[in-house]
Amino acid sequence: MKLLTLSLLWIFSSSLAMAQQAGINAVSTSEDIYACNLSLNAVPTENPIGKIMGSLIWEDLTVSESSISRTRSGGYVLSDDVAAIFDSSAQWNAALTSLKLSFSTEQMGVGYNVHVCYVGPTKKEVGRNDQSEKTYDIVSSVYHSLPDYAKFAQLYYRTITRCDLRGMGSQSASRPNNQTRPSGTMEVDYSYTSNWAAFDGSYKETTVIVNANRPKNVPRFCEIVFQFKEGSTDLRPNDLKYTEVNLGVDIY
Repeated sequence: MKLLTLSLLWIFSSSLAMAQQAGINAVSTSEDIYACNLSLNAVPTENPIGKIMGSLIWEDLTVSESSISRTRSGGYVLSDDVAAIFDSSAQWNAALTSLKLSFSTEQMGVGYNVHVCYVGPTKKEVGRNDQSEKTYDIVSSVYHSLPDYAKFAQLYYRTITRCDLRGMGSQSASRPNNQTRPSGTMEVDYSYTSNWAAFDGSYKETTVIVNANRPKNVPRFCEIVFQFKEGSTDLRPNDLKYTEVNLGVDIY
């Protein structure tokens, strides 16, 4: 079992001059699964004044764990022109440990995605058997404790699961021990997108079996994307509100 828990805290300022903020702290039981990117899926259309920006701390997975350059930090600004912190290839080199997202747009209507990367197993041969060949379930869950923001923003969410599988596509062999990220853009042999649903605060989970009835088609790499969208287009309220959100990915 590989488990990743992401905790987000939305903080809504008492003045539009201050940015509304969301923070991400990631805790994982395995180095093979990690939060790896943040991207936009929507911006306010009628009144786009304001910025979507933040700061982050991440582990550069291309650098030795013993190097002082392994841990990095920086800032970012997202827009229609630059819609993600990392591109779809570079995200596999970044394990986010802390991320702050601020949006000071006067109008609601912001949409954003939290990306999770999963590096699948290599062969685990015991005699003539490959112990890694089995069905793989990916369980994505969402929950938040205080529904105020979700209600006035009319927040919606969905999850997208995409995987590169053994035995399919041009990269069909098992993942070598020294390959820790896709070669270029990840091939997608399996894809499932849940329906948009209101984010009402109750615990919700989505379970997919990426290789049902095909245990030899073991995941090489998977990307799980949590998508959020403010359905309201009203002006942002000025009162202060807190909402803690927990996202989880469980693979077994």
